[in-house]
Amino acid sequence: MNVLFWTGMITGYSTHGFASEAIKLLKNMVRKGFVPNEVTFVSVLSVCSRCGLIEQGMQYFDNIA
Repeated sequence: MNVLFWTGMITGYSTHGFASEAIKLLKNMVRKGFVPNEVTFVSVLSVCSRCGLIEQGMQYFDNIA
């Protein structure tokens, strides 16, 4: 497994509006020592926006800004 695998899974969940699954994967990815890239964060921010998780999205944005 690598960052591309994790990002692909997160993007898939994001595309279909599965916010909790995408966020769980992001947390699992980081816990296992993988560093999210720009595409990973865009996917997470996108699903947060789509699903009304604005506060959570802002927290992720603040962590990368």
